[in-house]
Amino acid sequence: MAKKDFDSLIEKELQEIESDAVEYIESSIELNLSIAKSQDANVKKVPLLLLLDEHPDGDFSVTDTSLFSDERWNSSAMKAMEKTDFIMSNSLNGGEFFAKCLSYYLIPGNNPYGKVNSWNSTFTYVRGWIGAIEDYL
Repeated sequence: MAKKDFDSLIEKELQEIESDAVEYIESSIELNLSIAKSQDANVKKVPLLLLLDEHPDGDFSVTDTSLFSDERWNSSAMKAMEKTDFIMSNSLNGGEFFAKCLSYYLIPGNNPYGKVNSWNSTFTYVRGWIGAIEDYL
């Protein structure tokens, strides 16, 4: 076999290996994306109205250590923060309930847009909502 024929055979084999590798990587990426999408679809965020309908007294968990009906919400995941309580008291008639409803969707995992991922953000947003309620309502 001539060196030229041998080199072309090796080149052909390398192209097939490269093609197989690219095909494998593309199928692997597609599989991982489909798994990720199906996992996201399986994560069902429970709307607050359904929870309140099932538990009118608010005795359902909003964090690992607090119920919706509690005046203070905290979580063991927040222990690294300096301030670990969300105080929901409000002097306005219905203000506490309103603050709780808004705050429920600011807890990591409950945000319908998936934009709140940390307790620091949650704390900042909750304080902002409660301040806005007190100032403008």
